[in-house]
Amino acid sequence: MKEGLKRYDIESCECISIVECANLVLGSMLFVPEENTKGNEYICCATRKKTIHVWKTKDGGLSLHTYSEVRHESFDSQINSMVLGTQKIWVAFQSGMVCAVDPKTMEVEDVMSIYSSAALSLALISSPYMLSTSAAAQISMWNSQTHEKVLEIRGYHNEPISKLITIWDKRDNHWWVWSCSSDKSLCVFAVGTSPTGNRATCDFVTWGRGRFVSLE
Repeated sequence: MKEGLKRYDIESCECISIVECANLVLGSMLFVPEENTKGNEYICCATRKKTIHVWKTKDGGLSLHTYSEVRHESFDSQINSMVLGTQKIWVAFQSGMVCAVDPKTMEVEDVMSIYSSAALSLALISSPYMLSTSAAAQISMWNSQTHEKVLEIRGYHNEPISKLITIWDKRDNHWWVWSCSSDKSLCVFAVGTSPTGNRATCDFVTWGRGRFVSLE
């Protein structure tokens, strides 16, 4: 089977087109809309060569050639996760490092060394806060501007935490954070924001009680 990107029709689930590309990292893909760039839409994919391939979309499809390839001396290991913020693309690495990339220029703007083990997944909540997970089965909250660790939670997962998903709850004015692990567990946490419920700021942050669900 050829490696690359496939585009599918949503209604029929049939493959419409394929862009061949070797060495892509499974599951590490990100769509960047034009409001975050200079009027272009991109699809970013991590590669096993410690780079990011960036394709420019055209009429809902992909150009036949790689639009650009992002390389940087800070890219020291495999890329495990990418997430799009309001002004930056955040990239998590196997080495435990996280980098910020400007979506307009695709240049590296910031570097944080956050774990001694692998940084596996990233998720954004109220700016400037960011969530990350590690191979050491911990979830951390960071101030992406100051690099300060705000919170750390352990004990709900016993093995590496592979994925985070965040959902904003407008009724209760807080974020729901879902995490899953290779130990076949799923946890749900509540993360509070400002008393006014302003999604754009985060005056104080508290972890709610986690609910553990076994997937065995």
